[in-house]
Amino acid sequence: MSQQVQQPIHPSMLEKLDPEYIALHEKYVLHLVPPETKPWDPAIRDQPAVPGGAPPISVGSIEDFDLPHAKLRAYFPEGNPPEGGWPVLIYFHGGAFQPNLPTGRNSKE
Repeated sequence: MSQQVQQPIHPSMLEKLDPEYIALHEKYVLHLVPPETKPWDPAIRDQPAVPGGAPPISVGSIEDFDLPHAKLRAYFPEGNPPEGGWPVLIYFHGGAFQPNLPTGRNSKE
């Protein structure tokens, strides 16, 4: 029995994406019903936060940067970076989520 495709990658994006990401998407995300389309159920908290995700990596250091129009907080894993540097994930937060302000639970202090 085949599963219904829920979250396809738009064909115009395929040539722009890394084949490794496409494989991950097809294995873990393609057939998932987007959680925001489901009725609320507290049991969602018991599911992995990121489909196909790995356990969190220990943070070796945190650095804050002031950019011309934004602030940036960078989390670096422990150890020396691999040849070519660490992979990067950029997450743009819209704000208004007080617990994750630099003075909140993600505080460096």
